[in-house]
Amino acid sequence: MMATRNESTSRLIIGTASWGSKVSVGHAIDLGLELVESGFTHFDTAPTYGAGYAHLALRRIATRSFKPISVDTKFGQLNDRSPRGFAKKLLRAPNLTALSNALRRDERTDRDSAEFWIAQRCVDSLSRSMDDLSPAVTKRVYLHSPPVAVWASEYKALREAIEMRPNACRLTVGISEPVRADLEALIEGFDSKRVCVQLTLRQLLENLERLASTENLDLCINGLFRDQAYCAMQLGLDERALQREVASVLKAQPTWKVIVGINQPHNVKRLSQVAEDWGLSDDDG
Repeated sequence: MMATRNESTSRLIIGTASWGSKVSVGHAIDLGLELVESGFTHFDTAPTYGAGYAHLALRRIATRSFKPISVDTKFGQLNDRSPRGFAKKLLRAPNLTALSNALRRDERTDRDSAEFWIAQRCVDSLSRSMDDLSPAVTKRVYLHSPPVAVWASEYKALREAIEMRPNACRLTVGISEPVRADLEALIEGFDSKRVCVQLTLRQLLENLERLASTENLDLCINGLFRDQAYCAMQLGLDERALQREVASVLKAQPTWKVIVGINQPHNVKRLSQVAEDWGLSDDDG
């Protein structure tokens, strides 16, 4: 049975890390349109995803779709500058303009330096990303794994600068995949009423008690299937038992969301079952 909007789609965000690399831009557009038609209209992306072409695919989906779509994107991930990374960009480029844009976004600054996180630089990069994604509506922007020293000194300025950008009145600024030692400091550092974090399944389980006690937590969980085997092994559980444990957590935290990467059309039809298996379905029956 296909999921409908009043069941589980509001808690599932579609990941696009492979859209433009493992999945060609053309196939990603077709897949995205099928997802939107099925009620899945919220996507997670980054300028580096899909060898730099995921934003392009999402813009074309938003242009062709009769339904509005929303997108979360990031600042702070670096492009793969290896020969293999360049080859991916070249081979997957749908046209020369797209290739030029993908290469233009190649960051060559050390992301651990203070210069990388200067507020205006972040705003300029995120503004380009939001323009790239339009007419899709950017809902959240994540600063990806910022060093805690930068976070402590720059985050408020970063957030204020981003949120003051034109047409950013509903934009939420958060942190994606902070390193473990910084997570507590990052949570404490939010001086707004809403704490917005994107974590891997592994990070969630390592910090579950702290996260479950944090009020107004806007949490998205990534790497659900990627980390499942490792987390099960660490906890001494089989994967099905781990799934039940995580499902009970997600049922108890109805505002937490999950990012699921979809690369094949047949997986769209499985999303209802994924939502049920992981405790995301609104149907208690």
